[in-house]
Amino acid sequence: MTEQPTTPNTATATVVDLDAYRPAAPDAVTVVLTKPEGVEERMAAAADDSEHAPIGSLAIEGPVLWEPPAPAFPTWIFKRETLLGYLGAKRRQAWWLFKVHGVRKAPGYTWTATRRTGRGLRRTWLGAYGYLMATDYGNMISDAKTGRRHDLVVALRDQRRKAIKSRVKSARTAVVGIGVATVLIVAAAYGYLEIVGLAAGLGAFVAGGPDPKAPAEAAVEIEAPPVPTDAYLTEAFRKIGILAKPNKEGEGGEVLRIVSPIVNDAGLAWMVTADLPGGKKASAAIAKREDIASAFGVDESQVHIERVRVSKSDGGHAGRFSLWVANEDPFGGAPVRTPLIKRESFDIWTDLVPVGLDARGRKVEIPMMWAAILVGAIPRQGKTFFIRNIALALALDPHVRHIVANGKGDRSWKSFKKIAHRYINGAGPEECAELVKALTEVQRDMNRRNALLDGLTDEECPEDKLTADLAKKHGMQPTVIEIDELQRFIENPKHGDKIIELLVDIAKVGPSTGYILALATQRPDANCIPPALRDVIAYRAALKVMDWRSSEVILGAGTYGKGYDASSEELGAHKGMALLVREDGVGSMLRGHLAEAYEAGTICERGRQLRIKAGTLTGDAAGTSAAIVDPTADPVELPIWLVAAEEILRESSPITPAALAEAILAAHPEFADRDKPFTARSFGMAMSRWGCARVKKNGATAPSYWLEDVTAVIERIEHGGPVDAPKGDAE
Repeated sequence: MTEQPTTPNTATATVVDLDAYRPAAPDAVTVVLTKPEGVEERMAAAADDSEHAPIGSLAIEGPVLWEPPAPAFPTWIFKRETLLGYLGAKRRQAWWLFKVHGVRKAPGYTWTATRRTGRGLRRTWLGAYGYLMATDYGNMISDAKTGRRHDLVVALRDQRRKAIKSRVKSARTAVVGIGVATVLIVAAAYGYLEIVGLAAGLGAFVAGGPDPKAPAEAAVEIEAPPVPTDAYLTEAFRKIGILAKPNKEGEGGEVLRIVSPIVNDAGLAWMVTADLPGGKKASAAIAKREDIASAFGVDESQVHIERVRVSKSDGGHAGRFSLWVANEDPFGGAPVRTPLIKRESFDIWTDLVPVGLDARGRKVEIPMMWAAILVGAIPRQGKTFFIRNIALALALDPHVRHIVANGKGDRSWKSFKKIAHRYINGAGPEECAELVKALTEVQRDMNRRNALLDGLTDEECPEDKLTADLAKKHGMQPTVIEIDELQRFIENPKHGDKIIELLVDIAKVGPSTGYILALATQRPDANCIPPALRDVIAYRAALKVMDWRSSEVILGAGTYGKGYDASSEELGAHKGMALLVREDGVGSMLRGHLAEAYEAGTICERGRQLRIKAGTLTGDAAGTSAAIVDPTADPVELPIWLVAAEEILRESSPITPAALAEAILAAHPEFADRDKPFTARSFGMAMSRWGCARVKKNGATAPSYWLEDVTAVIERIEHGGPVDAPKGDAE
């Protein structure tokens, strides 16, 4: 007897005889599985342990010797969404048939019915007349006359008279006549005469039948809503190489398995859910969206294909996809106005930001809490409108703080002056330095928040990140940093590298502490958007770009191979069209919502009133310091003369030392009665000690004090810096 090969059973870590798995007679199949050593003892110990209840059980199953058959009913019948879609498609199909046959072809049907009814009445009358008048004797009498048999003619005529008399007076004729009269009388009495007339007309119509001498009607082609067949879909996928073709003899070949019925979607498109054969991935079909459109003879903008993933209500898998093909361009027509126009408020913790509509007209919404977004495109494609629409949603949350930096320097973000904690317009040297200062403050506060969260217990911080309760309790406002035309700030030779460094750090660490980035650039290249920054941003949206390399700079490496190409012509067909890739790497084509300048102003004014009511209007919008300080720290007592100098400089900057001292004394005459009297000399010495020098810059004719210098000193003191500046900081 030869030794039988064996193989280890990974479920039990024992050796199982392969003969147990070979086909055999039912009575001869015996599978013996042994448990690993010590299993029974451990299970018994666990069952006897009164303090620690068992958390599970060890199930050892033998090999599956019988595969259950496929379900008797298709799975889509038990899915509410698919079933309702199927019934809705059938209802729309019935309505379409009614319109075609009940309206479009009704005149033809009416004319045909009239002709057939008239013909039937004529035949009925002639038949009844011929029977009663015995016209069947006519031919016999004519033949007798032709043969000159006058005796026969006389006899036939006599028989005809008798037949007529007999038929007219027959009991059957009388009964029928009485019955018809009775029915008519009863129908007239009960108001059903119309029904009797209709029945008589219908009977005449049936008796008339088609006219055998009438020419055949010309065939009229009716354009029914296009819904392809299973075979058509399979052939299309074979043409583009997703499915294998049969051999020369017509044998073999892969087939597309239809999961849900192919239905018409409200007359706008047809849709189907299908499975690829084993080993074929749905992502391969998504990457060939343009090829699929060519196989169907439509534009790629009309084809929407997406994965069907597994869920509690849907049995998706890696080879299942949903295909939706529109009859016309789904993105055509006027852009859709943003729903924020009619919205009263927004909650960043629970609400999703409305971005736009996809090809099927479905809302595309994204969560912005603990996330970030990057938008890129060539000029004049709607990039600013796209990112500003996201900012407008957050503007309606009075507890969200905004830091706005518009590198273009135009009026695109003018409406955000009403709510912005810090507003930077332009990308000159001073604006770049101000952005560095703002991002540095964000970085410092971000690290402070992380240190505070680290000191909390697991019960106080269960999610290991900022929550709505923690934000309210510890004064850690969610803050969104909107930077438009990012490339202009990064191109600054002095501050560009520092801005990139700060943005990368904030993008990595900031979301868990409530700091959100919303960046937009019109020059997507590796210098402007380094991978270190792009790869830590959750959402990336690309409007029209010039080539696939620029598309990958925004959307991420490898997205072009997945079929996500922002350089395709369809993105340039309409303003505001974008390709949005989520954090899971899945992309979708959409058209962004539109908010005109006046609408953005209305929304921001609503956001301002919400902030005033909630007491959260701060910084530039409130006319106060835009420095980000620790709200839990003890308030810092600022030098009173320094605060007075900032008040005057906010009205007019720069001012010479003598003029500034005179203006301060005029606004605060009580300073002259202090223990240390206020004079131009004492004020100048104090300003020098605080680190605020009088300088001559930007074309000034004399050394003067500048608002930004005084503000910088105040911010340094507010952040815990020394009141007296180190030596060398002032003149």
